[in-house]
Amino acid sequence: MDLFFATCSRHDITPIKNLRYKNVLSSYFYYRKGAYREYYLKNKHLYDNFFMDSGAFSFHNLKVDIDIDEYIDTIKKDNIDNYSVLDVIGNPKATQENYLYMKSKGLDPVPCFHINTDVDYLDFYLEECNKLAIGGMVQAQNIHPNLKKIWSKIWSKNKTMKVHGFGVSSPGVAVGYPWHSIDSSSFASITKFARASAWDKETKNFKVINSFDLLKTYTLAKEKQAEERKTLGGVVYTFLLYWQMEQYNQMIDWVNKEQENKNWDILTAQMTIF
Repeated sequence: MDLFFATCSRHDITPIKNLRYKNVLSSYFYYRKGAYREYYLKNKHLYDNFFMDSGAFSFHNLKVDIDIDEYIDTIKKDNIDNYSVLDVIGNPKATQENYLYMKSKGLDPVPCFHINTDVDYLDFYLEECNKLAIGGMVQAQNIHPNLKKIWSKIWSKNKTMKVHGFGVSSPGVAVGYPWHSIDSSSFASITKFARASAWDKETKNFKVINSFDLLKTYTLAKEKQAEERKTLGGVVYTFLLYWQMEQYNQMIDWVNKEQENKNWDILTAQMTIF
């Protein structure tokens, strides 16, 4: 399983190039803004993988219109290799129509299936595609019952399907299903809310600590400041993000180890329950 760090600014994407796993996810909502896009195109060779999310969630919540043709043009112009369909929140039929429209324009988008959608809408993608993204989990309730229904259908019809999970920050959700990849923006809490999450190998979960307490135990920021003659604020920001991202990479190491040789046929056995 690969972990993508969901970023919204050039400041968030910068530390990733120094990590063990250099995978970036960007929402088109933020990518289309000049500074982020300019930085990525100039430094794309420093990253392992890049995935463009349509940003439908942000566009929808902020009531901003999105032009599908502008989205398509950006993907083509910037040579984006991995990108999702322009999904329509709450409208699986319109999402499927957008998928077919993007295909007609010569693209091969990752289809998106929202977690609370009727699983019958999965049939088309399971027959036509070899990849899929599951979204809508950030604010959803009853995640595991819905995921079990979805994964039961996927595993019974197409075990080779590569499935991406949008907004998966929970170790339980990450380890509980055979994701090909997931993404998370939770690492940003360390700078937004001064809330750091340390990976605990014993409990196999994150332990919340205060960002300021974390800084007291490290001298790296000050050493880096003296070395590069940068302002302390910028160095601390980058250091905190780097530290937090590495904690999530440790979670992925654990997930991959736990999933080694796991028999996922249990997913189809769960179909009889629902």
